[in-house]
Amino acid sequence: MSLKKIILWGATGQSIMIEEILSNKYQLAALFDNNPEIKCPFTNTPIYNGWKGFDKWKENINLSEYYFMVAIGGGNGKIRVEIHNKLRQKGLLPITAIHNSAYVSPNSYLDDGAQILPNCNYLSKG
Repeated sequence: MSLKKIILWGATGQSIMIEEILSNKYQLAALFDNNPEIKCPFTNTPIYNGWKGFDKWKENINLSEYYFMVAIGGGNGKIRVEIHNKLRQKGLLPITAIHNSAYVSPNSYLDDGAQILPNCNYLSKG
């Protein structure tokens, strides 16, 4: 069984955690980050800078075959949502990541792009 292809926007600590959560279902095809100084934390994975890098990357691929997740942590919620919406508009498919040590209440609602990290308890009702 071949793995689905995914890109991550964000190439620091959050992307390392997300890649670990998704590695059994997805193959990391590329990373994107708005900071041109960021180095890729993964071997054999190309990294591109910002939307210009994204536009260059997408020239030779079929975007509908790729999934994505925005892996930007901290207090950058507005930026995460803007990038998520733009990637979705371009035809990529958003995913949700739930670590196997996390608990998500069956009464909860998670939207595409949600990230439930290790040892998290998610009890919110949608």
